[in-house]
Amino acid sequence: MRNPVCAVTATALFLTAAPLSVDAQTTPQPTSRTVASRRPAPTLPNRVFVDVNGGFQSGTQTFSDARDDPFNSETASWDADYETRGGPAFDVSGGVRVWRNLVAAAAYSRFTDTSVAGIRGEVPHPFFFNRNRAFAGETAGLTQQEDVVHLSAMWVVPASRRIDVRVFGGPSLYRIQRDLVADVIHAEDGYPYDTASFDRATVERVKVDAWGFHVGGDATWMFTQNVGVGAMARFSRAETGLTSPASGESLALRFGGLQFGGGLRLRFGRVAARKEPLRPSRPKPSTPEPSSQTNTVEPTPVEPGVRTTAVLKKDSPVFVRPGASTPIRALAAGTRVKVLEPVGDWLMIEFSDEEWDARIGYVLRDDCEW
Repeated sequence: MRNPVCAVTATALFLTAAPLSVDAQTTPQPTSRTVASRRPAPTLPNRVFVDVNGGFQSGTQTFSDARDDPFNSETASWDADYETRGGPAFDVSGGVRVWRNLVAAAAYSRFTDTSVAGIRGEVPHPFFFNRNRAFAGETAGLTQQEDVVHLSAMWVVPASRRIDVRVFGGPSLYRIQRDLVADVIHAEDGYPYDTASFDRATVERVKVDAWGFHVGGDATWMFTQNVGVGAMARFSRAETGLTSPASGESLALRFGGLQFGGGLRLRFGRVAARKEPLRPSRPKPSTPEPSSQTNTVEPTPVEPGVRTTAVLKKDSPVFVRPGASTPIRALAAGTRVKVLEPVGDWLMIEFSDEEWDARIGYVLRDDCEW
């Protein structure tokens, strides 16, 4: 019985190992790596831009001022409590490209807030010592206006042919105008003059210039080559002192804040599309032909300096890369294009676009007479 058992065991082992040996000999090995198609890098289509924005400046600041005056051999005093709140802001800016995606820009912004100041004071009694009479009230609206010129170095990142993102920063020159209380007038409430009341305040406008800084960003979407919309955010800050007309002392204040808004975008000075350089001719590698199971696409280089033309045999879509699902443009039959490079079943072409001037894309080789 030993011999039949051994024979059956040996046969089973042989049948099990045989398919593995066959598979190891017939499985094709990849012969080359897939060659990625070239996609033209986005470039800035215009040299000059103008932005017009409406928005809001956030931030609240409070401060106070005080004054003492001799009165009836004693001292009368008052305090003014100020508040500046966030409010509407306007902004217009422009710039010109100086090198690659670097833009030199300048912007003018204006922020205005009008708010009242609270007045609290004490005035001595006309007949009795150490019997001060308190009074309180509010001024009319006091205005704070900030006119700012922002000088920016701006870097632009074109996300697509219609969308770009900008980041910027630089110094800011502030022109500040602020209404401050110079003096407070009180009223006597009648005999026996035991009470007093707030009558009015005299106001002076103080002006000062100050340097600060700003940083920010902007996102733009263009409807056409020249017109679009965008959103902007900018933080700016300046610190300086205002001389009080009441006390003569300097009030240390901060100006600026976070501005955000959006509006119109205009672009001028169209730039011709950058032409992709031709690849130099290179010898074909001596590797076996790829099997039908691989998706390798090897470009066939054109001789250096030689550009041929092709004519479309029918209406043909143009794609940003071979095999893309959505075309970037459709060209009519009979259109003549420049052939930059054959890539497998595709041709890399340069064609004229009514909106964007010269562009680069891919069409099927079978759609062309070339």
